[in-house]
Amino acid sequence: MIIVFIILIIALIIGCSIGYNNTDYNEEGWILGIIVSIILFIVAIIVLLVLIDNIKQLDITDKKIQMYQEENNKIESDIDILVKKYIEYEQNTFKNAKQESSMVLVNLYPELKSNELVQEQIKVYTDNNYQIKKLKEKKLDYQVSKWWLYFGKVE
Repeated sequence: MIIVFIILIIALIIGCSIGYNNTDYNEEGWILGIIVSIILFIVAIIVLLVLIDNIKQLDITDKKIQMYQEENNKIESDIDILVKKYIEYEQNTFKNAKQESSMVLVNLYPELKSNELVQEQIKVYTDNNYQIKKLKEKKLDYQVSKWWLYFGKVE
């Protein structure tokens, strides 16, 4: 879309220049047209550079999301190991809890929550999930830049 605007602005600059050169007298309208066209061209180039930067951020955003998801998987597996060890320790108490996920078990049993390691891991897990949501939101915002730049498909 912005590329189309740039092409139209270049055509306007050329048209105003030809019109100015083909007149015997200096009309202020042609000069004003050239000046406005050049200003529009500069603005369009700046917008183009911002859109290109936004699209480049999509690659980085995907890598960040993947990193946070890997970290969360590691944390969840660590917590799962802790929960299983705790279940072994408290075998009689947790007979029916084997089918629950580790994050649910941590919330159900205060004894696990009191463990500082588990608390810290849950905090990191929650923070990572928040970051993932923010990055996905930013990624959606950047998708619009594709359309503005080259009528790209917004996913």
